[in-house]
Amino acid sequence: MLSAGAMEGQRRKRRVLSKHEAEMNRSALFLARSIAEDIAQRDGGVTADQVRIEFVKRCGEESWGPWAGIIFRDPRFETSGGFRASAIPEHHGCMLRVWRLACTS
Repeated sequence: MLSAGAMEGQRRKRRVLSKHEAEMNRSALFLARSIAEDIAQRDGGVTADQVRIEFVKRCGEESWGPWAGIIFRDPRFETSGGFRASAIPEHHGCMLRVWRLACTS
């Protein structure tokens, strides 16, 4: 078990890395979030697989990277509470969180 100081250090590191990844891949992240938003509006929910499939169609596999882990770290999205099996064969049906557009009032 980590000490409180070590846990805080890990949180800070994750925040810094998230900011760095977002800055390095700002345009790719913007496009991926736009794709996610479109799919969520159309279907009522979206998974990372759905975003990846559409993103790769537009930009190629080499454009997809670790930055994609922060697609849904955005106030426009919230978890729906549901899960779906991955549609990508290499992922062996692992369960993915389903996201939806956040309610804004």
